[in-house]
Amino acid sequence: MPQNSKIVFFSDIHIGTNAVTNWYQRSLHEPYLLAAFDYIQQQASSIQELVVVGDLVDQWTYEPSRTPPTFAEIAAANPRVFGGMVDGQRTPGALGALLAALDGRVTYVGGNHDMSVTAEDVALIRDEQGRSPRYVRTPLYEPPSARGGIICTHGHIYSLLNAPDFIQNPRNGIPFAHFITRMAALWSVQQLSKMPPGSTAASLPGSGDPTGWPLAKDALQQLIQEMKLGRVSLSDAVLSSLLELTGQKRELTFHMLDGTRLTAADVVKAYPSILESYEQTASKSQELYGSLAGELALAEVDALNSIAHFAERLGNQGHHKVVVMGHTHVPVDEDEHQLFLGDCLYANCGFNCPSEPDMKAQDKRRSCTFTEVEVDEAERRFIVSTRYVTDEGGRYQVAPQPLTPPKSIDMSGPGRVVTPAA
Repeated sequence: MPQNSKIVFFSDIHIGTNAVTNWYQRSLHEPYLLAAFDYIQQQASSIQELVVVGDLVDQWTYEPSRTPPTFAEIAAANPRVFGGMVDGQRTPGALGALLAALDGRVTYVGGNHDMSVTAEDVALIRDEQGRSPRYVRTPLYEPPSARGGIICTHGHIYSLLNAPDFIQNPRNGIPFAHFITRMAALWSVQQLSKMPPGSTAASLPGSGDPTGWPLAKDALQQLIQEMKLGRVSLSDAVLSSLLELTGQKRELTFHMLDGTRLTAADVVKAYPSILESYEQTASKSQELYGSLAGELALAEVDALNSIAHFAERLGNQGHHKVVVMGHTHVPVDEDEHQLFLGDCLYANCGFNCPSEPDMKAQDKRRSCTFTEVEVDEAERRFIVSTRYVTDEGGRYQVAPQPLTPPKSIDMSGPGRVVTPAA
């Protein structure tokens, strides 16, 4: 295999301060993550770039009464990953070691749960030579070595509830889904109070819904219909449902990362026109969003957790052969992690902190996954694989074979190579 022929994509690790409401729990998920990072170090000579496609850290999964942590606080709570004191010795951490192994070829693309992270925050990740990941300020990124053939984005920009909303919230763009997730964290605390001591969000089956939606999806579908008929404000209807679910009043106060405080009533007033705001943003980039962007974002991405429509548009409009996203936390469909869409191939990195019950489930077991794309110049094709970490009696390692058969696609022209890839 040629030197530096692969690009590796990670997303949705969701590292927090290990609060009980965090999806990522250091005691459960760190061994899987470190095993994946160790694999990348071992394969460093064949890897051109590591790209983090959003939600490396999580500043959303905290109950309303708790101020979300800063990036520095999250890093300090996870020294084996970010660097710091471990067993009495200072270490650059796994990310610092990756920077060194890849000669600095690490890129950070933001998501929604880490949308408050800045370039200055990312600069806190360093190897022993002082190198930090490249910080991408835009939601779309094209790895240079793929020469326009690959594009990646976290995917939250295609979610009505999760996309940055600088129209209704010009202060920082925090979208309405932030408050849904905070309410879901409160709901988690209430559920955990009924469970054995030491239980966390990682003890709850199904933990980690990307919208933070703890209600049945059919309830959201009903709200969509009511909104289309002009009978309800989406923010009012959703937040009212969550307040009722958790037994709270509209005086419930959210403590925000920037030090401000908002009541539930304030939140409803702040987001009176979520659909209109999204449509206004989308209208400025028709080639990126297409028509009916707001309705599709809500009905498909938020309600059905499917981002395939927008992946296809992004790939075909930009003539990209591979589109890599995160956000949904699940495979592209029930059986695959890659899906052909027109003349492009869509891959999803999956989820790196599924709950313990989900990782042990007999049916549709969840794994900690990431995406690997080989740039095969000799055959003029991209080969896409979904890798995953196994736990065999406390021995954590990336499985020798991908989770599903790899798929490949020609670098140019409409032709596709038959799957599985040779």
